[in-house]
Amino acid sequence: MDFSSDEKLAIISILTQIIEADTIIDPRETSYMDAIMAYLGICVNDLDHLETYDIDLSATTLLAMTPYKQCKVKQWFHTMAAADGYVDPRETEVTERIFTPGKWYH
Repeated sequence: MDFSSDEKLAIISILTQIIEADTIIDPRETSYMDAIMAYLGICVNDLDHLETYDIDLSATTLLAMTPYKQCKVKQWFHTMAAADGYVDPRETEVTERIFTPGKWYH
């Protein structure tokens, strides 16, 4: 599946927010992040502009994707939230703020 550069950065930005949401970064989360980055063809040096991707910009980018891409990305987000063996409500809140009507804000 092809993602644009902006879509890739938005995906990585949200995955990063999910990892950081419970304030514990588990090695299984970083391994999953590495796998997604490899799938997307992103290396660490490509993340120079990641700090400019807040949740609003990421949400705008993700909501503009095709429904098929959104479905795939939602799966990645849910897998990331569960990667450490426990889905913290703060992790799922990140995804809900984007994909649940009425929860997303500008």
